[in-house]
Amino acid sequence: MKYARLYRFISGLPILLLLSVFSAAPIKAQTNYGSVRGLVSDSQNAAVAGAKVTLTADRTHVSRTEVTNGSGIYFFGAVDPGSYSVSVEESGFKTGHEIGLITELGVTKTLDFKLAVGSAEQTVDVSASTEELINNASASNGQLYDERKLQDLPNLGRNPFIMDKLDSNVIPTGNPQQARAEDQNMTSSVSIAGAPIGTNGYVVDGIPTSTSAGIVTFIPSLEAVSEVKVQANTYDAEAGRVGGGLYNATLKSGNDQLHGVLYGETRQTPWSANSFYSNLSHAPRPGQATYLYSGALGGPLPLDKIPGFSGVPLVGGKYYFWITEDGYRQQQPYAASSTAVYVPTAAERLGDFTQSDNPGPTEPTLYDPTQPFVEGKRTAVITGMKNGIPTPNYIPGSDVSINPIGQFIANSYPLPNVALASSQAYGTGNRALPQDSLKTRSDMYSGKLDHQFNSRWSAAASYVHLATQEPSGSVLHVKAEGIGVLTRYNDATAINNTILLSPTTVLNVAYGFNRYYSTSPQYSNGFDQTNGFGGTGFSQGFVSRLQSATFPTITPSGVASLGGANSGPTINYSRNFVISVSKTIGRHNVKAGYVYRGLRDYTQSFSGGNGAYNFNGQYTSINGASASTTSGNSIADLLLGAVSSASVTINAPYTLQLANYSAFYGQDDFRLNNALTVNLGLRLEVEPGQSEANNRFIVGFNKTIQNPLSTSGTPLLGGVEFAGTNGYSTKCCQYGAAKYSPRLGLAYSLDKKTVLRAGFGLFYAPVALTNYSPGYSQTTTYSTSNLTAATPASNFGTGAYLSNPFPGGLLAPSGNSLGYLTGVGGSITGIDSSRRYPLVQQYSVDLQRELPGHIALKVGYVGAHTRNFENTVNINQLPNRVLFAATGTSLATPVANPFHATTVGGYPATGLVSQTTLSAAQLQLPFPEFSSVTLSESNGYSRYNALAVKVQRSFRNGLTVLGTYTWSSNWDNIYSSVSAPATSDNLNATAGPQDNTNPKAEYARAADDVPNRATLVITYDLPFGRGRAYLSGINRWANAFLGGWQFNDETIVENGGPLSITQTDLNSASQYGTTGVGGAVQRPNLVPGVPIAKSGRPQGRLGPQQNGTQTYFNTAAFTVAPAYTYGNAPRTLPVYGPGYDDSDLSINKSFHISQRADFQFRAEALNAFNTPEFAAPVTVLPVNTGSQTAVQGSTFGQITSQINYARIIQLGGRFSF
Repeated sequence: MKYARLYRFISGLPILLLLSVFSAAPIKAQTNYGSVRGLVSDSQNAAVAGAKVTLTADRTHVSRTEVTNGSGIYFFGAVDPGSYSVSVEESGFKTGHEIGLITELGVTKTLDFKLAVGSAEQTVDVSASTEELINNASASNGQLYDERKLQDLPNLGRNPFIMDKLDSNVIPTGNPQQARAEDQNMTSSVSIAGAPIGTNGYVVDGIPTSTSAGIVTFIPSLEAVSEVKVQANTYDAEAGRVGGGLYNATLKSGNDQLHGVLYGETRQTPWSANSFYSNLSHAPRPGQATYLYSGALGGPLPLDKIPGFSGVPLVGGKYYFWITEDGYRQQQPYAASSTAVYVPTAAERLGDFTQSDNPGPTEPTLYDPTQPFVEGKRTAVITGMKNGIPTPNYIPGSDVSINPIGQFIANSYPLPNVALASSQAYGTGNRALPQDSLKTRSDMYSGKLDHQFNSRWSAAASYVHLATQEPSGSVLHVKAEGIGVLTRYNDATAINNTILLSPTTVLNVAYGFNRYYSTSPQYSNGFDQTNGFGGTGFSQGFVSRLQSATFPTITPSGVASLGGANSGPTINYSRNFVISVSKTIGRHNVKAGYVYRGLRDYTQSFSGGNGAYNFNGQYTSINGASASTTSGNSIADLLLGAVSSASVTINAPYTLQLANYSAFYGQDDFRLNNALTVNLGLRLEVEPGQSEANNRFIVGFNKTIQNPLSTSGTPLLGGVEFAGTNGYSTKCCQYGAAKYSPRLGLAYSLDKKTVLRAGFGLFYAPVALTNYSPGYSQTTTYSTSNLTAATPASNFGTGAYLSNPFPGGLLAPSGNSLGYLTGVGGSITGIDSSRRYPLVQQYSVDLQRELPGHIALKVGYVGAHTRNFENTVNINQLPNRVLFAATGTSLATPVANPFHATTVGGYPATGLVSQTTLSAAQLQLPFPEFSSVTLSESNGYSRYNALAVKVQRSFRNGLTVLGTYTWSSNWDNIYSSVSAPATSDNLNATAGPQDNTNPKAEYARAADDVPNRATLVITYDLPFGRGRAYLSGINRWANAFLGGWQFNDETIVENGGPLSITQTDLNSASQYGTTGVGGAVQRPNLVPGVPIAKSGRPQGRLGPQQNGTQTYFNTAAFTVAPAYTYGNAPRTLPVYGPGYDDSDLSINKSFHISQRADFQFRAEALNAFNTPEFAAPVTVLPVNTGSQTAVQGSTFGQITSQINYARIIQLGGRFSF
């Protein structure tokens, strides 16, 4: 079973490849190829026309031939990355032959030939550079990570995409501890060239693999990847629906010989270091064991010799295959939030509460809920027959009976295992929590099949499948517990065709599909609520309305909860189709193409679909309100089936968000002369807007429409705009019919070793599909706050009884039937219908110089200007003129609710509408019938400027070096969670806005403004042993000890992000009875003349565990901003959080087993010097709301945690043949 899916894939891959022939299904505009161009001239620099140029792949020995045109130009487009040889033949000249030419993703290599007069039989061999040091063909910026770098450099999760951290103009903002194949979100949390998070694109084998939100769908295995290129500035019109960088990866292909790899790696607790704060508190290292393995096999596949394939059309010739399997296993302890929980005792499950303790020495009394109240209190105590003696607090034999469903639920708890002291919290038995072990696993399979049908037509097909399971930590270790397993499946398919229409014209046709599936089924999934409670249960009619077949959510006060609903599946998938054609015309390399992306986000919600039931002990309490230290018990209420509150949610069957993206582009790479190349491009993009397959969403909020809830004296404005109703479009936003994206690049060779480059590009960033569907989820509730005034017949056994909790039935979602009445009384979240597409302007200029020693130096400027990015804004904010004029508690004054109602459109009124009084502030909001109206608006903008320096030494004498330094400034007003950095890094979250009506006031240093960042990468084959500079003549046994050593280093040093200081919001709902007073946060005031920053290392400015009350910054620089005001502190300060200083080291030892077999031992030390990366300090100033003064003795300004991993040692081995 384990390999069934892989076997089916391998057996079906040839058919899939053949089908690709007939699918003129073009893919995406970012090509997965390189190209080779050149000028052939004679010794007098005259162009040689008609020369035969042959490009031969070293991997497969397949050749392509071109003929130079009248300008002596030749061009090979759609060249797979790899090693090639190039030969030039022309009558009367010696044959030119270049070997070792390395082609790269998205790079045009220039290889000029100057032919010498002589016989064609005479050949002049030249060895090409294995790595191009300077780029004289385009202005684009990027960094290539070839197979050698990917395999040799230390890597926490064997994740090829996290190598991006080693380049300039790259700011990773995700959690550094999450780098596995299933950590797509954190891997994608990267800012490139100043662009906001979520604007990057990912391409694997030419197919886009990112979701609508810019998150990579899957992360391929290192053993499956040939190379990855991270492109920061792509001034090629092929690049689209991207606003930051582009990740371009190519999967490996087989070659003429059979090759294979077996790889294994492990991390164990004794090898690793402890974290900074654990060392301070003398806490032991958490136990953890991790295992990774990988296997790969590739080579020729002669299908024409396999029975059943012989004679099939198009099967002739050699196929080349490469397949991989990867596994990941991790076992680590689950850290529960407490050491013990409370569960029913064995006696209580039978109704015996004679020994149940509340806090204190007094045993609580259980009162009979079937008896009436006397002067607001119950007097009758539950009394049953225990051993023939009437006994209080004993349910069996009393006037009340045990509910079988309630008793089954009580029996679903584990038994107590620790004695309960009378001084402990409300509850029953005390159960110590056994340590749970989280066992995470992932399995990935991939395969690729290549074939050249003839000299003009080649094709390739690839498929990747990833399955992961991440269980939640168990507290009770019973099936009824409300936990599940996060389960994800990723699939990606790519089919590519390359057709040579003529010696100068290449056609590319491709199709790709990728899918990201995620769900979290409960351990109780499949539970039948009709008879699963010991043979009894709820009615069939009631259960048929439930959407989650799981154990109901049970929450008794003071006792551990049970049950939970399945989280419905979410599926992000896309179909991608591209066609492109390239042609060489004189000195022009021209290409044009069409791109289609069908983006889909499928969501199915089961939230609340299993039913939730709360028990607070009020039915057995003396006052009918809730249990206390002297009366009532929640487990007793559970046994009686007496529910204090309950709810069931019915959701729409599903929502399917759609976006259809199309683009046409043209590009001309014009080599004006041997020194100057001009890149001209234009892209036309069309993405009409987001829609939903069944119009189950809102396309905006109408701010001027009169709401039907209006009364004659109180006109109310505002209402949601449902797709396809009241004349509204089925698509959201003003995205326009077409978007034009010009691109320009210049590369000018000042001399053979110096290139000046400049470029500009306009890009439209991706827009995430969002699901705003008010009205398509309906919750039916039951609640009783006090039973004192109720009669015995109505307060027990009817309406709240567990066996029939909703006798009136369940409400169905209203959908769009309520129209503008949808959501009244509560909050609305949606999209501003006038929202525009986010736009990014990128520009750069740099100077590249090749230095002696095979070293290249690049010094340049990179800039970006963005606008129309998403920010969420509550447009239902109290006008500032009212806010600033308020005094005391005037805004909180209760006034009669003019739109009070008990029902709205046949549904029970909720929230504001159901209240008889409102605060004075509420009625002065723009839309008083709503608590808040939060819209996604396009008012975000940014500016980025950077000096980028890069030094690179190509592989020579076993040594490769890459060093970068970036000095940058990044300012924006973007605070939305969609575009802002992940808060798990040392970058401080920048919540906002302070004033919804003034987004420009939020303009400040961006959360990911990291002024200084330097990286250093070294790969060094130590010069000892056979084939090396020293001790090359030693024997085999000595070489086993002294030879084959390799050292690798990755070092990153960077600043932290700017601090963002807020305070306890005095303009908050708790003060004024509304959410519309002020913005999302309130910031303090700055004290004039008082410095904010402190000097010294972070370790000297930590919290009470080390330095008493030492703070990271000067907290005296801030004072409380009073109510009804906005503080003058900016969104971010010119003071930065703790920086990052990390070195990952590895030592590899290779053993040569035979001519074709090698083994490599690997030892990696990640965070080798155990340098802590501290989280940002506490940046919320706590305020006493009564006195409006700062709370003394708080943790404000203190650093309290470390966010990176302590030193990790990984040991592994790699066998290859």
